[in-house]
Amino acid sequence: MEDVYPIGINGTFSKWGTVCNATLGDCGCDNCGGGVLDVSSRLDDLAQYEEWLGRWPLPKFHNPQVFHGEDYWARDPTAAEAVAMNALAFNRGATGIFGWTWPSSDELFNVHSEMAGVVTNAPVRDFLLSGRPERLGVKGHEILDVAYWIVGERAMVSVVNPGDDAIEGPVSIGLPISAKAIDAVALGGLGWQLQTGRLTVNGLPAMSTSFVILKIKTAN
Repeated sequence: MEDVYPIGINGTFSKWGTVCNATLGDCGCDNCGGGVLDVSSRLDDLAQYEEWLGRWPLPKFHNPQVFHGEDYWARDPTAAEAVAMNALAFNRGATGIFGWTWPSSDELFNVHSEMAGVVTNAPVRDFLLSGRPERLGVKGHEILDVAYWIVGERAMVSVVNPGDDAIEGPVSIGLPISAKAIDAVALGGLGWQLQTGRLTVNGLPAMSTSFVILKIKTAN
């Protein structure tokens, strides 16, 4: 499990009157920058440690932040931040989400419940539990965090814009598979299209997350 709680923190100076750096301090989320990408960074670190140690990748759980207070966290995550952090964890192979503390705010309870209804049911569940996802880079939009899974004759692409700014204009993602159609947009509600073998959308809102399921072309 990684227990990264990065929202609403001061990552450089603590309530105890001490600085926070790589070796000193207690800021509520140590070695964090104070944003959703701290989740992906921590899971990337864990994967790197396992590779260095020659260990088979262990199952990963994400512990989402569903709280604020204690003079560490100035606010709860927004609903969009909560979804983005969960998706960033899934994009790195996490197969479980287990919120820290109960109860949460109504907003976070509702958004986690809504997302749970997607990820714990087929077909999204089958992709997430199928194995380690593969990552995709998006030229011109390097901030995007994109991963894909393949199960049978379908693939799922997860796209997270972790930035606080919307991406205006068209976004085009090259696919390493031959897709013939979009089967469903399982999460996010954006107008994704498949054009000449690329997944496209006319802009991405700030802190947005999409799960797009594709039908794959098969050999005759």
